[in-house]
Amino acid sequence: MPAKQQTQLLELLEQAKLSGQRRVLVIAGDRQWGRERALALGLVERFPRLLMLSDTPLLPSVASVAGDKARQYLGREFDGLIVDAFAGINPDALAAVAGTVVAGGLVVLLLPSLAEWPSYNDPDYKRILVHPFKLDQLTHHFLQRLAKSISSIEGALVIQQEADTLVQAQLAMEHKAQLEPLLNGCKTLDQQRAVDEIIHVAKGHRKRPLVIQADRGRGKSAALGIASRLLLLGSLSHIVVLAPHVEATSSLFEQAVKGLTIVKHRNGYYQTEHGTIEFIAPDHLIRHPQKVDLLLVDEAAAIPLAMLETLLDRYSRIVFASTVHGYEGTGRGFALRFKQLLDKKAPQWTLLEMQAPIRWQQGDPVEAWLNRSLLLDARLHGDLGIAGQQQAERHIVHVDRTRLARDSQLLESLYALLVLAHYQTSPNDLRNILDGPNISVWVMLEKGRLIAAALVTDEGGFSVDMAKAVWRGERRFRGHLLPQTLAAHSGLERAPRFKYRRIMRIAVNPELQGQGMGSQLLKRIKEEARESSIDILGTSFAVTPEVLHYWRKAGLHPVRLGVSRDASSGTHSAIVLKGLSKQGRQTVNYLRGRFLQQFPHQILTLFQGLEPEVLVPLFFASDLSQLPVLDDQDWADVMAFYEGYRAYEVCSLPVWKLVCRFMGQLDMNQWLTDQQRDLLVYLVLQNRPMPWIVKKLGFDGRKMLIVELRNAVKRLSQQQVFLRSTLLH
Repeated sequence: MPAKQQTQLLELLEQAKLSGQRRVLVIAGDRQWGRERALALGLVERFPRLLMLSDTPLLPSVASVAGDKARQYLGREFDGLIVDAFAGINPDALAAVAGTVVAGGLVVLLLPSLAEWPSYNDPDYKRILVHPFKLDQLTHHFLQRLAKSISSIEGALVIQQEADTLVQAQLAMEHKAQLEPLLNGCKTLDQQRAVDEIIHVAKGHRKRPLVIQADRGRGKSAALGIASRLLLLGSLSHIVVLAPHVEATSSLFEQAVKGLTIVKHRNGYYQTEHGTIEFIAPDHLIRHPQKVDLLLVDEAAAIPLAMLETLLDRYSRIVFASTVHGYEGTGRGFALRFKQLLDKKAPQWTLLEMQAPIRWQQGDPVEAWLNRSLLLDARLHGDLGIAGQQQAERHIVHVDRTRLARDSQLLESLYALLVLAHYQTSPNDLRNILDGPNISVWVMLEKGRLIAAALVTDEGGFSVDMAKAVWRGERRFRGHLLPQTLAAHSGLERAPRFKYRRIMRIAVNPELQGQGMGSQLLKRIKEEARESSIDILGTSFAVTPEVLHYWRKAGLHPVRLGVSRDASSGTHSAIVLKGLSKQGRQTVNYLRGRFLQQFPHQILTLFQGLEPEVLVPLFFASDLSQLPVLDDQDWADVMAFYEGYRAYEVCSLPVWKLVCRFMGQLDMNQWLTDQQRDLLVYLVLQNRPMPWIVKKLGFDGRKMLIVELRNAVKRLSQQQVFLRSTLLH
């Protein structure tokens, strides 16, 4: 071991300590050599709090975590991190655990030779490898990007097995700023201001929500916890925390109960001698409202706007926190949409932005490297200069991955646009875009800027035997979401044999939405799919009224609704399809018919809690042959009910038939109020208890409910001329 390397490492650590930042050590060579060099440098002894991102720790005493388990370490702090590239680079995990390293700490990269790393068969490729592709067919654009980025890490120490030690350009020696003492354990003035503002929401005027926006590592979750502790010590007795997952709230709860006497504790629930703070899943709180002194919504961008709107309507003291950039997506697109909602619902809302890092000082090389290489701070560029583009025209281009990997501005713009459109976009998606073998990228450009984009995958095309194995549940192939879901859950044995093109993501620049650009892009993708002999175009998505309307308008029909709700979003997933080939159209018509046959019954069982605004459009059908038919006696019974001659209970079946058929043919908003629509859904289709409906819809009692029910049924029947001509056959 050259003494010079020890000396340079000590100098590197001294830089980190004095600057209040972190540094990077790269050890590149054979795996065993790299591990021996890391031990020889004394990394285990130097860092009592050491974490290793790997499938095999350096020593049994070193905490080690595989990439897919890295979330469990969120909120914890380490002095050193060893990233074992030989075990695979999981981009989400890398970004997440790097954020746990504190000022003065070291991030160690154990890599293959820098010349060989781009072609290394990274074990993480198994995550994106889909049938029928083999490992040797995958591109290596992501690893090439990372390898190239090593040379741009400021102040890094690089030790290579086959070369002399190379110390890159040193950073300016900036001493850590000495801050004035802060209150209540806050580590930055930003965090202290956040705590003060949260307390003001709890104690000040009602209906003045606070929105906290921060990049990763700015201490927003800890600020929520510190404020909660102070409020529990004061007058508050019940604080509720919402987040996508309870695991993401660990740092919040750690700060909230620090120094308090715990009376009762379970995962996500703390009852102290002063009051209670607990985690509740967003969808559960929506379905089961309760009295809350203060509602804290962490990672609000991961919760659908419709749910946030419900929370704003129900609770008068709320704090929303959202990450601006990060491994779990971003809050930038969310911020644009949420601002409009807040302006309407709570115009006196307040925005607080936290900019100072909590665990390290500004200018940190590790943060800069990750932001640059994983596009954590990606932005849309103005003039992309795509080859062959004419500035005055709008172009839809199928972008080759090799070109995308070489065009850094286009890649960054594409990723930024996807981040704006979908809160779950993360660095793992960056790797999929660059190397996913069945993913193709479509972009729309106008006057030198990216205005829309879509990620598309090819699925299906299985053999007869493979299709049967999937249908029987004997085989499950990575990817191929549409054919395997249809075989397993819709019971269609031949489904995996067809060729599908699935829209994974489609996004339009928020400033240009509502102008039909997404529809133009989708039309071109559809045309190209036909030309490529694709049988079925489809997508799967979390159901909201707006998204469902978009896909219906695009000509894709619902054929399946997932039984379970997503724990964080509270929404069901849906599959919508459009047949392109003759066989494809026949298959989609069959699946749509089966869905319409089963859906009315499923509403009474699986989907009794489905919201009316989602349920009604799912019924829509141009072909009504699968929906219930009313005969002359049914029409007579319907009239007898709305005229008041008979009770609802003895006419419920004909009324049920009428409502099913009507929803499948007409826009109910033309004929019914929202209250009448909801009444028909709750009572006639979902068979919910009348006392619940009375309370839910604000009726004075059962008598008023029945009166309104008769009015709603009569209004449907007043369209009898139209209905009888289209619904009897």
